[in-house]
Amino acid sequence: ADLVREVIERDGFEDELFDILDAVGKGFSCTEIIWDTSEGQWRPKRLAWRDPRWFVFDQIDGETPLLRDGGQNVPLNPYQWIYHSAKVKSGLPIRGGIARAVAWTFLFKSFTIKDWAIFCEAYGQPLRLGKYDAGASEKDKQILLDAVSNIGVDYAAIVPASMAVEFIKADISGSHGLYKERADWLDQQTSKVVLGQTGTTDAIAGGYAVGKTHDGVREDIEKADGRQIAATLNRDLTRPTVDLNFGPQKKYPRICIGRPEQVDIKSLVDNVTKLVPLGLKVGMSTMRDRIGLPDPAKGEELLVPPKGPAPTDPPDDNPPPSLKPGKAEQTVHSTAGTGNRDAIERSTDAMLADWEPLVSPIVAGLDAEIAAASSVADVKALLANRFAGLDAAALTEMLARSAFAARLAGEADEAL
Repeated sequence: ADLVREVIERDGFEDELFDILDAVGKGFSCTEIIWDTSEGQWRPKRLAWRDPRWFVFDQIDGETPLLRDGGQNVPLNPYQWIYHSAKVKSGLPIRGGIARAVAWTFLFKSFTIKDWAIFCEAYGQPLRLGKYDAGASEKDKQILLDAVSNIGVDYAAIVPASMAVEFIKADISGSHGLYKERADWLDQQTSKVVLGQTGTTDAIAGGYAVGKTHDGVREDIEKADGRQIAATLNRDLTRPTVDLNFGPQKKYPRICIGRPEQVDIKSLVDNVTKLVPLGLKVGMSTMRDRIGLPDPAKGEELLVPPKGPAPTDPPDDNPPPSLKPGKAEQTVHSTAGTGNRDAIERSTDAMLADWEPLVSPIVAGLDAEIAAASSVADVKALLANRFAGLDAAALTEMLARSAFAARLAGEADEAL
């Protein structure tokens, strides 16, 4: 495969393909392979186009190409020629080119352009009529004819006194655009034969939409031509190159010619990103081919994802025990594992140590009453009655004492 890739990546290969595609117009083409064996290897040095007049077809089957050689017709040597027959239509190769189909339109258009040029030159010019006497000689007649012919360009002429030139007013009738319309129509017929449509070659009503529709027909013809020439190259170039260098093989590399399939890379990457975590297996080489990236060369610098944040320390295997009412040392404000507690934290712990006796009258038997309630409204009414019996004075006194103690400690710079 690398050898074949090296052959088709030569600078002149595209021009050589153009010569091989001469078969589209003429029905067939024969290209000679010039081999380079300077170092014992077999490498196609160049592919040389040969004039189709060098070749004839077998008189029996009408399909086998023969080379004219010294008055004899000999078969083409194997591994020396690339013979391409463009399948434009069914039938004999010699009659299959599109040049044969457009020959008549080319001929008629040539006549039309010639007549159009004559018409443009004579348009608006009056008819110049020369008159001579009955006894005028042939020389005098020729002088008069030359004068009449040139007077339309030179606007001046001299003739003998015995002769006269009369101008008859031009009376033009009919359509003046006939020549243009006929030439355009013949061009459209040629476009239909070559491209299968006219929307991409002429500005017509419908514009963009018509052009897109017609462009699809052109792409179909392009794909067919690419498929045919690829088959020819695989038969007459790839196989000989491999056989002469490595011997016959069971499988041979294949050349594919055509436009790459248009891939929505964004959608492809998004779908693969979502499906791979779910277990979808996708090859890296396949993804590179789909998005048009080659395999990285050995030692080439590679792109890598950016480094993420540093991993955090794993959680402690012995987390602090959960908070239990009535134990100040286990409040949410405590610092687990440390003994450095400030005055505010110690004051808060002391306040929370006395909260359970204050709320016990409210929560006593509350579970059973909520379970017996029949609606949310009943639960709301039950909670309202419970909170109505809360001794707010005790809580207020506790908060006031704590605030007063904190104020005194702050003023005296003493510990609580």
